[in-house]
Amino acid sequence: MQHVQGPASSAIIYKNLLILHFEGVDVRYIVALDKSDGKIIWKTDRPAEPYEPLSEIGRKAYITPLIINVKGRDMLISNGSAVCIAYDPNTGKEIWRVVDGAESTIAMPFAEKGIVYWYTGFKEDGGKKTTELVAVNPDGKGDITSTNVIWKKT
Repeated sequence: MQHVQGPASSAIIYKNLLILHFEGVDVRYIVALDKSDGKIIWKTDRPAEPYEPLSEIGRKAYITPLIINVKGRDMLISNGSAVCIAYDPNTGKEIWRVVDGAESTIAMPFAEKGIVYWYTGFKEDGGKKTTELVAVNPDGKGDITSTNVIWKKT
């Protein structure tokens, strides 16, 4: 993975898995390793489409994923420079996504009282770079960008 400054996401442990988020200028994926022997249990590439409009340098991120539970179902929340995706942490299958961002992102997502929050990647607005804090209802499937975003704050 090419990352320019180097990846900075931290590994997380979920049950018997060691889960890592890789988001570089060339490849972007999530991988789960068996924590006892390092064998790959699953590997999921992040979707290419949300990243295509971004400059190469803007396609990287430093995110440490988050595990939450929604109505008895565990979800791995993995934010990136262009898209935040909830995966099934047991299989790596996508549950939902919110497409929003334009360049890099650093802060780990967090959850409180059934709402997931994260910062988007940098956006350009009149020559000024900004980012948004996004609040999302994580109870959904597919592309929930237009249905589950509760609010955004620049």
